[in-house]
Amino acid sequence: MKNINPNIYPKGGYYFIDSDGSKHVAADGWAGVIARVRAYRKRKGVPEGDVAAEVISQACNRYPVLCHEDDGRRQEQLKRSSLKTKILSWLAWLRGYQNKQFIDEPLARERANICATCPKNQPFQDGCASCRATVTALRKEILGPRRFIDGRLNGCLIMGEDLPTVVHLEMTAVENGELPNHCWRKIRPL
Repeated sequence: MKNINPNIYPKGGYYFIDSDGSKHVAADGWAGVIARVRAYRKRKGVPEGDVAAEVISQACNRYPVLCHEDDGRRQEQLKRSSLKTKILSWLAWLRGYQNKQFIDEPLARERANICATCPKNQPFQDGCASCRATVTALRKEILGPRRFIDGRLNGCLIMGEDLPTVVHLEMTAVENGELPNHCWRKIRPL
């Protein structure tokens, strides 16, 4: 079975073209694409099928460098990547992403309050001055000078995202059983 390396950003972005020609795009990764395709098919009243397998197969055909055969060991290695590595990669990718959309401050503060009490909100800057400087610079470049940085926030252990940054962004909900039920990023059952 093929799997996508989540640490590699695809040249054309995260997207899937469905059999009817509709293009489904997500800024936050393959899980966001899969969620959008499922929601689209549900709205259209067509059978869902194995959306994850279809998205992965199409992405692997389009960008073979993204994919690898899953023998279990590689996935375990990726899971063990440090939170700092995941967050730095995510911030670097986000800096280059052209279609960032920001939400209003009251909603960002509401999200920050949710993340601040979450057990998945974990520190990731363990003493490395250059890493701290890089994270600060990337945040400033992405958010600009007018957005607040909540000092209670660190990194999301599950999503590998910088919480002080992501709370300000328009993001799609994802299907991820590891996310706590109270998480604003989690798809809620209907």
